[in-house]
Amino acid sequence: MFPTTNWTSIEAARHDTRARRATLGDLAHAYRRPLLVVAQQHGLTRDEAEDVVQSLFAKLVARDVVRELDRERGRLRAFLRTALARTIATHRERARAHKRGGPLPAVELVDDVPAPADPDAFDRAWRAAIFERAFERLAAEHKRGAFDVIVAYFRGDDPPPLAELAAAHGTTVPQLKSMLHRARARFRALVHAEVAATVGPGGDVAAELRALAL
Repeated sequence: MFPTTNWTSIEAARHDTRARRATLGDLAHAYRRPLLVVAQQHGLTRDEAEDVVQSLFAKLVARDVVRELDRERGRLRAFLRTALARTIATHRERARAHKRGGPLPAVELVDDVPAPADPDAFDRAWRAAIFERAFERLAAEHKRGAFDVIVAYFRGDDPPPLAELAAAHGTTVPQLKSMLHRARARFRALVHAEVAATVGPGGDVAAELRALAL
């Protein structure tokens, strides 16, 4: 079964060490890129951004962040974005405290974290992560040869003619068109499923799809 990263898996990770490790790996795989984009837009170097994002995932599955943020208040996208802002604020306070040689002051608010230069960058990167995750699931459902055909038409800038592709894979043009139609429909369903997994219980999936322009 393809792993899912959703509120259920995050909640399970609060009480099970093995689930915690698995959830950390899955979260990092699915959502590391959008968070790195935002962290670097906040002015962090690549290495600092990597450290901050890794720290966020570690705190999340160690139950620290999960206790602080209420999943009923928003979507996983908003949850991780807020948690990242808090982690960046803590990182900066630690850096300032280190320069002063004093202890780390308490960090309760994130008001000192500036808005990213491009406020839409996170949502674009999040949308790309959703697509990538759905595409990986689509790949897992197809044999290599068939998926090569799908890739040519999903991602290719200049796909070969259908007749040429059908002949290369020992099928007919109508069969090829049918396969591509099913693949597109399945991809849309997988995108919907990925988004649905990132909203809280009773969350408005349609609203999240609209917010991400999906």
